Order: sequence, then C-alpha cells, then structure tokens
Amino acid sequence: MRLSTVIIVRHPEYDSKSGSLTPEGIKQASSLAMQITDKIPSIENALIVTSTAKRAVETADILSHALRVPVEQSDAFLTDAHTDEDIPAAIEFIKAKQDDYDVIIVVTHLEYADALPRACNHAFFGGSTGYFCCLQTGQAYIVQPGKAILLR
Repeated sequence: MRLSTVIIVRHPEYDSKSGSLTPEGIKQASSLAMQITDKIPSIENALIVTSTAKRAVETADILSHALRVPVEQSDAFLTDAHTDEDIPAAIEFIKAKQDDYDVIIVVTHLEYADALPRACNHAFFGGSTGYFCCLQTGQAYIVQPGKAILLR
C-alpha cells in the first residue's frame, strides 16, 4: 500500500441559489490550501477527488491550482436532497486509488465530513473509528497513520 495520507475537506461557504462559492468561501479554500502546504510541504504524488456539486468542484479547483495536484470528479462523494452518503462506496473508491497515490484529498459535503474521516482512519491506517468532530464548512482533516489533524 502506497497511500500515506487522506485529507477530507468539507467545501467552504457557498451561495445556495447559484451553488458557487461566496467570496468568503474562496478565501476559506485558499486558506485550506496554505494550511495543507504547511502540514505537508511536498505534496508530489497526490490526487484530489471531488463531488460533482459546483461548490465542491470550485473548491477542488482552488486546491488543485495552489497545490499543483490533478482533480477527478466522482458522484461517489455527492450528497444532496435526493442522495444519501454511501461511506462504503466512498472507501472503495479511495481503495481503488491507494496504490497509485501517496496523498488523496477528498472534497465533499456535510454528510461525508462527519463519517469519512473515521472510516478512512480505520480502513487505511488501522486506527479506531473513535471521535472526530464534524467538519464545518471550509474545514478539513488530515488523516495519517496514528494521527489526525484538524484544519480550520
């Protein structure tokens, strides 16, 4: 297994009418990119996977530009009024990529932001599914073997 880090990002603030990030949301995404760079200075072999929702795609694009990491969109991380989260499917999606990347950054929504950090900690690093606080908009967890770092 090559994967050493999974970063779960909850999309930042957005306008519910347009689906686009607000100016504050853009700042939040840029701040997350800087914080990720501070914690992981040399992200080289990485992939960003994002929900197909406009706010998540815009977040992924900001992160991609700042971190110089490619983006792949997937409905595996999408939730909305008609779709519930599917944590097992999300874990399987990441597992399919784990031998190809050292770092996988997932941009997603509230429903995944609550359970996915625990599930990744358990599935990829053998950690407990213990306490992780639910991510607020524009926050992220860096999950690595033996630790999790909250970015605000």
